[in-house]
Order: sequence, then C-alpha cells, then structure tokens
Amino acid sequence: MALFRQTAHRQIHLHEYPFSSELGMEAYIVDNPTMLIADSFDGPTVFEIREAPKILGWEISLCEGMRIDILAEITPMDDPEHRYLAVVELKKGVVDDDAQKQLHGYLNEFNKPDRRKEILSKVKDLGDPDRYKDHRLLGILVGREVEEKL
Repeated sequence: MALFRQTAHRQIHLHEYPFSSELGMEAYIVDNPTMLIADSFDGPTVFEIREAPKILGWEISLCEGMRIDILAEITPMDDPEHRYLAVVELKKGVVDDDAQKQLHGYLNEFNKPDRRKEILSKVKDLGDPDRYKDHRLLGILVGREVEEKL
C-alpha cells in the first residue's frame, strides 16, 4: 500500500510488465489467489465469490501430456453450501480457441466419476478426496488478453 501511495504522490508512471512464463503467473496466483476474482469483466457474471479462492494444488498431472495449472476451491456468495472446484488454465499470451479446448479437455477428464477421486488423491495435503465429490466444476482461463472471437 505504501508503495502505491509513493507512486501516486511522486507521479511515477507504472508500465505493464507481462510475465515471462506461465510458471511465473502460477507462482503469483498461488501467492495472490484473489487475482482469480475478476474486478472488471465485459461478459455475463456467473456468480459473486464469497471469499478468496482457496488454492488446493498446482501442476497436477491428469495423464501423459495433461496437467492442471492450478486447482482452487471457490465459494459463491449467493449459495455458500455449494462450492466449486475451479480448474485454472494459464496462458502467458492470448487466450484463444485452443486454450478453451484444452480447458474443456481437463474438465471432461476431471468430471469422470472414477477419475475425480484419483486426480484429487495426487494433490498434496488435500485430505480426504471424497470431501470434494459433490463440488461443481468451474473452468477459468487466465491470460494477458482474450481473443476477440471468444
């Protein structure tokens, strides 16, 4: 907070500095999970989030060539009893149709009844995977910008 006050007081202009890798984005979001809450969004709002998303794990391998960047638990404001498992896919550049297809593939894999428990058992310090069996699934794409046709 003090840094921003000094920046404003001294009229220092901050320049955009994009992440050099998805790993850098991942580390930043794991340390700052509130970044998953969109403060400005041009599309329809699905729901408001009750509290900061809880990061459950990252770099979770589904199978050969499929890896979830971040898995989080999200509690909606209007229905705190029904929580979501959010599969977060990171792109250091533009979020495009290929990224959307990739995320759909992860969600489809995760949505298979026999696979959900297996995947969740790979997450360190998660506890009992059955606790998450009734959570709804939510896909989140994060990138520098979104392709216009999406």
